[in-house]
Amino acid sequence: MKIYLFLLIILISSCSEKSVITDQAVQVEDITNPISIKAESNEQKAVRLAEEFVKINGYTDVPAEKDKITYESVEFANNLEELLKHRKNTLVSKAYGVSDFGKMSGKGWAVVFNHKNYDFASKMSDKEKRLYESVGRAVTMDENFNNLVLQHKEFPLGNAKRKL
Repeated sequence: MKIYLFLLIILISSCSEKSVITDQAVQVEDITNPISIKAESNEQKAVRLAEEFVKINGYTDVPAEKDKITYESVEFANNLEELLKHRKNTLVSKAYGVSDFGKMSGKGWAVVFNHKNYDFASKMSDKEKRLYESVGRAVTMDENFNNLVLQHKEFPLGNAKRKL
């Protein structure tokens, strides 16, 4: 009977505390006063993942993570360095808008990014510039937030279901 009582005490005490591992030491934290953590909505998660994706893949002013590069369906480069040079700083790092559909209007998410001004934009006519400024690029993913890819085709900014 004493051993059962002892095990019950251990079980109860382990339920009222939890261990938090830090880089310095193990701390015991009382879970009767948990810190309130705001839940991330599916839309927020899609946007966060897409913003990380464009940074990791070298489309922003942040250096690409070369070991994590995802290739588009159409690329015009002979090697990785050339590819990253073409991608560098071509998209705004903050998403413009989001839609609750994925690739080919399937289930998932499309997160849209504005273009940054390319060097050749200075050679465009006013009409071409207006058209160029009305489109962006979309990172699509499935409903489980997997299979992220930057779509090769331009995405009309007005087609984003919600502007951010």
